[in-house]
Amino acid sequence: LFCASQSSLLFQTSKGKCQPIEIPLCKEVPYNFTYFPNPYLQQDQQSPLIKTKCNRNIQFFVCSVFAPMCPEGMPQAVTSCRSVCEQVR
Repeated sequence: LFCASQSSLLFQTSKGKCQPIEIPLCKEVPYNFTYFPNPYLQQDQQSPLIKTKCNRNIQFFVCSVFAPMCPEGMPQAVTSCRSVCEQVR
């Protein structure tokens, strides 16, 4: 669901740090680490996330936005690509 060659969002994380995902909703996504602060400058993982069954990709999408993937050895985080955004629209 992450699309490195497509329009996924990479953001610099010089002030953030990679940490294990603690958000219960996001424990089932296919990655284990995220950067905080995230792109919305939330400082911790305690921000509320809404559980929904609207779309089978919504959980992944929400987690990729608020707890973006922290790829090992990369100085930036990665969110989902445009096609995932369009699927959950």
